[in-house]
Amino acid sequence: MQKLTYCRLAAMVLVASLASLLPRLAEAQVFTVKTETVEGRFLKFEPTHVELPKMHAGPVTQERLMRTLASEQGFAMRPLPLASKGLMLVANGPLTPNGSDYVAELNSKGISARPGERVTITKVLFKNDRLILETNGGPDLPHKFLRHVEVGAGGAMGPVARDNGEQPTGSRLTLVFPGGVPNVTGDEVKELIAPVIGFGEKSPLEAYVETLPPFLKQAILEHHVLVGMDPDMVLHALGAPLQKVRERAAGMPFEEWIFGTPPEPTQFVRLQQNRVTQVEEARVGRAR
Repeated sequence: MQKLTYCRLAAMVLVASLASLLPRLAEAQVFTVKTETVEGRFLKFEPTHVELPKMHAGPVTQERLMRTLASEQGFAMRPLPLASKGLMLVANGPLTPNGSDYVAELNSKGISARPGERVTITKVLFKNDRLILETNGGPDLPHKFLRHVEVGAGGAMGPVARDNGEQPTGSRLTLVFPGGVPNVTGDEVKELIAPVIGFGEKSPLEAYVETLPPFLKQAILEHHVLVGMDPDMVLHALGAPLQKVRERAAGMPFEEWIFGTPPEPTQFVRLQQNRVTQVEEARVGRAR
C-alpha cells in the first residue's frame, strides 16, 4: 500500500467500537456487506393514508393541478428508474413494480435519480383515472416515434424529428385513482407521492437521510461510518476524502478513503465492491 508521509498515526479502532458511541444502535449495526441488505429498505413500501374528496376532478381542477405541480422541485425518496413505464402508484395503495421486479427494472433500465437527489416535475398529464408526472424531462427521447418517420421529395428523405445526441435522464410516476381522479389539491397529491418524491424545505443531507432506516440516519447525522455502508452514505457522513488509495488484499481489489490530516484524528475507510468492509481511526503519536 502507498505509504503516508506522516507517521502512520495511531492505534486503530475497528468499526465495532462504534457500538460504544451508539449504544442504542449496537444490535442494528450488525448488517452484512451485501447489496440486498443495504438496498432491502427499498423492497418494502408503506402505503399512504390521505383522505381524498368524493367529488371527481373537473377541467378547472385539472388545470389548477397542472399549474401547481409543474416545475415543482422535490427529492427522490427511493431510486427512480430510467424507464418508459416508470413507477405506478395507486393512491393510498401499492407501488409497482416492487420487490425483485423493482430491483430488476433499476438494474436493466438504469437510475434516473438516487435517493436524496433533487428532481423537478417537468410534465403533468391527465389520462382517465390517472395523473402522470414526469421528472427531469422524462425517461423518453423527444419525439420518440417521429424519429422513425421519414418524409421527402425527389428521392431525398429525412426524419421528421432529428436526433441531437442527447439522452433522456428523467423518470415517470403514474398516480392511479381507482374510480377516477378526485377533486384533489396539489398538496394532497404531494402527500400521496411522498414515499416516492418528497417535498418541503430540506437540505440535500436532510433529504438523503430521510430515505434511510433510523439507525443509518442517526449514524450519518453523527458523522459515523458503519461496515456495510455504500459510498454515498460515507460521503454524506464524512464528506469527500482527502486521499484515495487503491490496492489489493487476498487477490481482491479495494479502495481506502482517508479522512483528516494530522494532528487531528484520521479515519481510514476501506471499500470493496461498493461497500465499507473496514473502518479504522488513528491519532498522532501512536502507530497504526
